[in-house]
Amino acid sequence: MWIRIIQVRLRGEQALGTPWVHDRHRVSAHVPLPVPLPWISSGQSRFPDGQGHRHRHGHERRTAIPVMHPLAGGRFQFEASNDMLGAMLKRISVALILASTACAEEPVEMKWSLAKGDKFALEVSLDAASETRDADGKYETTRTMKLSAVMEVMEAGEDGAEVEIRIQRTSGKMRDIDGEIEDTPLDSEARDWTPIAATVTKGGELKIDLKTLMQTSEIMIADCLMGLFPPLPDHAVKSKDTWPGLDTANSEKLQVASFARKSGKVEATIEGAAGSEEKVPAEGERKAGIRKIQGTSKAVFDATDGCLRSVSLQMSSEAREETKHKPFQTQSLRRTATVTRIKPGK
Repeated sequence: MWIRIIQVRLRGEQALGTPWVHDRHRVSAHVPLPVPLPWISSGQSRFPDGQGHRHRHGHERRTAIPVMHPLAGGRFQFEASNDMLGAMLKRISVALILASTACAEEPVEMKWSLAKGDKFALEVSLDAASETRDADGKYETTRTMKLSAVMEVMEAGEDGAEVEIRIQRTSGKMRDIDGEIEDTPLDSEARDWTPIAATVTKGGELKIDLKTLMQTSEIMIADCLMGLFPPLPDHAVKSKDTWPGLDTANSEKLQVASFARKSGKVEATIEGAAGSEEKVPAEGERKAGIRKIQGTSKAVFDATDGCLRSVSLQMSSEAREETKHKPFQTQSLRRTATVTRIKPGK
């Protein structure tokens, strides 16, 4: 981590210093203290190494040495060269402000850590809506659903893992509006579902065998689980590195937005963006049009534990005739999910 300037505040006054890097674990800087120290007289210097210098009132000024350990959360601590300076710094309220920072972090590898018998709790929420307008009026469908499931690793190898997803419960409803309102409940208990076979690939994707989704709410379950895990890069990455996402049709790109390092753990925040524009052919009385699709995603991956923590996705599309302003078809989807590693024995 490169820090171009460091600012120290003591008793409302400020001083600036330029840090340098000792190694990847430690950043230091000498910053002149901005206030006189009245308890140290000019004739009785208590700094045996002689590094202090005179203040115009006859008091000594002293150099503070803040030291930062970037891999341990990036917090500064003062390291004193003698007991007197250490005691002095404890008496003074100090705030450190970083400015003009630029990161040069160690690359981080993001890879699922999976072994036979590992279990993960999945909690997924889904909101989807679509509306179609034509000469006969409009047709609307809305779907809301919450799903709880357990994913267990059945076999694991270098190329990925075979997993089994057991749905614990679902809740929600699907509403169709076509002149009349028709609601379909989507509530179920574990007994209504058979295990779903799936694979977590070497690249971190969750691939599901759709043939196992033969229940009433097949489409909803697919919307909840298909493409749930974002693909991970096949090499170590730094902040702002990018790689292709799952939605290649809409040119999805994923990027490491930031790394969080705390208490020996490293978590990566991954952000994605997708978008495309395509022509829609004429149909019946409707003229040809244009469809625009936009999407964003965000995920948190624990690189230390080798596990996805959370993921969210928002997608929207709009189709309109080239000569009209109002769209004749709109769709939206919002999905959030959390993943929790279940401790052995639970």
